[in-house]
Amino acid sequence: MKSRQKKASRKPQKKVINYSPNTATVTEWVIRKLKSKSRFKKEISVPEIQNHLRKHYRIVVHGATLRSIIHKIRLSGRIPLLIANGNGYYRAKTTLEITEYLNSLQRRIRQIGAIKKAIDLQAHTIIGKQYKTKARKSSKKK
Repeated sequence: MKSRQKKASRKPQKKVINYSPNTATVTEWVIRKLKSKSRFKKEISVPEIQNHLRKHYRIVVHGATLRSIIHKIRLSGRIPLLIANGNGYYRAKTTLEITEYLNSLQRRIRQIGAIKKAIDLQAHTIIGKQYKTKARKSSKKK
């Protein structure tokens, strides 16, 4: 008698793509998503973009990396007037939206400056003269 071995049943698996796109390619995909008109709401969040990239391109982009890509898109002007609020990114359409966003940026700049001063003062108080606020110049001995 021949012994029959039971084959393990395998669930159909999704095709895994062993493709790691470069940043320029991902940037183009992100730009396409940010420009898409198929959204019902004004903003698009980082998790929504991540889900889109995962679903349509089968890639995983971490939040910090995606924010860095969007930062570069904003600096380059590839999507003009791309601003953000607590709900996500969107293109400003009115001068009021732009003014409010610029005022928000100015407040954040002041808040970051206040934190910098506080930490600097604390460092001088706790560490004392060991702490330097300016970079040391390298001294060359002759």
